[in-house]
Amino acid sequence: GRVKDLFKTSKGKYVAPAPIEDRLVMNPAVEACVVTGANLGQPLGIVMLSPDAATRAQDDAGRRALETSLEAHLDAINATLDPHERLDCLVAVTTPWTVESGFVTPTMKVRRNRIEEVYGAKYERWAGQRRKEHPVGGHRVIRIRRRQDGQVEKAERRDRNRRGHEAIAERPEHERRRLRRRR
Repeated sequence: GRVKDLFKTSKGKYVAPAPIEDRLVMNPAVEACVVTGANLGQPLGIVMLSPDAATRAQDDAGRRALETSLEAHLDAINATLDPHERLDCLVAVTTPWTVESGFVTPTMKVRRNRIEEVYGAKYERWAGQRRKEHPVGGHRVIRIRRRQDGQVEKAERRDRNRRGHEAIAERPEHERRRLRRRR
């Protein structure tokens, strides 16, 4: 991606949004997207739904199916990214981004500064909430949060540590001292 597009998270890590955006638009429900997150702990994605997906999102069953599809897509993308690049959430916008509204250029490139201007005030709130719908200046927004695999990893690590302590307790005293020193 272009150097100009890089942004820095609050953790001090730089993120190149272009490769992540290229993966996000592979979902047929996504028409256009932006990855942003300057000064946030983790980046987030804003996706404009295709007209077909926006129509399906009108009823509850269609919206649940769309959320499930986007959540699986988000998890698949996050699995390939470095920890500091993983998207905290996807925000799906049903209002089209048009040249007239200033969201895209005549060559259909997304204007990041316009996205920041319209949605920027909501980033921290979106990053801190679970799945919700938010009206944003006439824009209907559906927020999809990534799964928190860290909780599972912590539990597994805790169990491994317990097993390690049990294994140490079964050994003779002189070996237990040596093993404790290594930890």
